[in-house]
Amino acid sequence: HVLGRRLRISDTEMFMSGGAGWLLSGRACERYLENWNNCLEANKENEWLMNARDVGVTTCFISAGMEPNKSTDNLGRQRFHIYNPTRTVKGTVDGWVAEYSALIKEPIHGGRDCCSGNSITFHYMEGPEVEFVDNVVRHQNEWKNISSQQRNERWSKLKLGGYSEAPDDNDVQTWRLLLEFLQPPVHRFERKYASGSQALSKSKS
Repeated sequence: HVLGRRLRISDTEMFMSGGAGWLLSGRACERYLENWNNCLEANKENEWLMNARDVGVTTCFISAGMEPNKSTDNLGRQRFHIYNPTRTVKGTVDGWVAEYSALIKEPIHGGRDCCSGNSITFHYMEGPEVEFVDNVVRHQNEWKNISSQQRNERWSKLKLGGYSEAPDDNDVQTWRLLLEFLQPPVHRFERKYASGSQALSKSKS
């Protein structure tokens, strides 16, 4: 299996965003390495593939018979993200990302449809922002009990990547969605299990 954030350049050429990361099975790695010399030899004169590494690597996967699998969840929401959490939730992406996403029929969505509850990666995040988001994930109650302005003051003081951004001051909607999506997986499971148990209880009564 080969999973990642798929994008399409044209009707005949697609690739996985290198920044959003890839998830590969052991067998996929083996087949990729077995095919490496053949792929390199076939494309060594193609300057575009040699320099655009995520495009080149994806080309080698496809030439080995492994086209990247669709990685969205059952609601069509992305698991691998090209931007940081704020831009992902707000849906503020560069034009080329919107274009390449539309071509592969996985259009960009902001708001609740932006991302899967089982998201795997975010991109364009410097170390301090990674630590900050990790803190939000691990200390949900603390972050829910302070104002949006207080949250933003903490976020805006960080060193952000050039393509990253913090929520706007008093942006309650963005923070509500961030706190909804940036939950530890066990919390999402408990909430889902609790909802199912309540529904089952009502059906029996």
